[in-house]
Amino acid sequence: INILKKRNKASLKKAMWRIFTLYIKARDKYTCVTCGRHDTGQGMGGGHYIAKGACGNDYYFSETNTNAQCTACNLHLEGNRPAYRKYIIKKYGKKVLKDIEMNYHKPNPDFPFEEKIEYYRNKINK
Repeated sequence: INILKKRNKASLKKAMWRIFTLYIKARDKYTCVTCGRHDTGQGMGGGHYIAKGACGNDYYFSETNTNAQCTACNLHLEGNRPAYRKYIIKKYGKKVLKDIEMNYHKPNPDFPFEEKIEYYRNKINK
C-alpha cells in the first residue's frame, strides 16, 4: 500500500478500475448481464448502468452500477439500458435501482482508492 500512497488520484483511479473490472467479470462469470454472451477475452468488460463519466467515484466503482457486459452491449448499444435496467431490478431490486438513479452523480473527493484496491485484490485472490 505504501507504493500506492505515492500515486496521484488519476493513477490510483486507473489502477482501481483495472482490479475492479477483473473482479466484476469474474463475479459475473464472464457473462454479459444484458444479452448473456460469454467471453473471457477482450470482448467482455465492466459496463455501467449509469455511464461512468456521469458518476462520482462511489458509483463509478459500485458493484451494483457496474456489471459484466460484452463490448456489443456496452459500447455499440450504449449500455443496452432497457435490458440493463431489468437486470438490476431482478438481481438487486427496485430500491437499489432507485438509489443508483438518484445518487450516482454525488462526488466523493475522499474515495479510499488504496483501501479499495487492496480489498478487490484480496477478493480476486480468494
